[in-house]
Amino acid sequence: MRMFLLAGLAGVVVLAGAGTAAWMFLGRIRPPSKADMEAIGTNWLNAHRAALLDSACLTNFPYATDPVYVANYDAATRNWLDTLVRAGVYAGPTPNGPFQVRYTHGPQAAAYVRAGRLCLAQGPKLLQTSIRPASLQDLQAQGLGELAQHKGTLEHLRMLHLSLGWQQVAPFAGWPQVHQADPQFNTAPEGDLLLIDTREGWKDASDPANTATVGPALRKLEGAPEQPINSQPAAAQSGGLFSWLRNLFSFGHPERKLPSEFFEDVQSANYDGAYALLGPQMQIVGRDKMRMGLSLQHEALNQEGGVAGVEVTGETDAGPDTKVIQFVLKLHDGQSRQGSMSVSKIHGKWYIVDLPQ
Repeated sequence: MRMFLLAGLAGVVVLAGAGTAAWMFLGRIRPPSKADMEAIGTNWLNAHRAALLDSACLTNFPYATDPVYVANYDAATRNWLDTLVRAGVYAGPTPNGPFQVRYTHGPQAAAYVRAGRLCLAQGPKLLQTSIRPASLQDLQAQGLGELAQHKGTLEHLRMLHLSLGWQQVAPFAGWPQVHQADPQFNTAPEGDLLLIDTREGWKDASDPANTATVGPALRKLEGAPEQPINSQPAAAQSGGLFSWLRNLFSFGHPERKLPSEFFEDVQSANYDGAYALLGPQMQIVGRDKMRMGLSLQHEALNQEGGVAGVEVTGETDAGPDTKVIQFVLKLHDGQSRQGSMSVSKIHGKWYIVDLPQ
């Protein structure tokens, strides 16, 4: 599973010295150095270490329970625990009366059972970073096509590619039974972070600590004058785009991107793009009828000034591979609406299965 990340935007840093002056005079932007890339990648990794580890841990069983008693007829549970017996996480089974068997923690339980979960690795690590220019397609893929309307925007943006790995991957992580239990575990996660050039160097726009520098940089890319840092919060200075950037970021949780992607497509009249985000149970009404409904929503949004941003506020489980995403839709007329969207994973990809409420 490829994971997509967002990271900051950066501009020419005004420093004393002839070298920097020459770069500015020529109108060129100094690219991020290797040290910059590693520092940004390491900082992001440290901030999201817990979330990354969540993607490597199974919660399909009360692993903290020791001992475990299983009914003889419960073949599915017994087969799973027997797999973990071979892995050394459990020991047994031993009879416990005529109708049950008993499993206990094995010698490897201390290494892989943490906080009631079965973790397939000890933690993530940064393996490699690389940089490339940002493209119009990159911005559109992240729901930020609006930025590309401003001249010179792409010169101030870069895509930082992170290649990640895991420390001490469990030897049983690749077993077919384990992969079936956790098909989302990726032994080599990777992703792209969007960087912006600010007056203090290249910054990760998804990092709240960078608000004071990223906000003015976004305003500058939008063609608006920079405001003093203390005059307003930087997110407000950015006309909603900074908030949009931060909330589109969802490493390991692609379902959280769907509200932003959907409303971006509807607002830009990209009805085919919005239709492609819908699950088969919604597409069954037909493309033409759905386009008609989406066009009505497009007109309603435009009457209110259009979408300024979409902020995901939470998600709840609603069944196997089904979630309800809560969000706040922010409009350019200053209003905001709370909404929700049901999404389901179908053949490994998340789709909208109920139009936003």
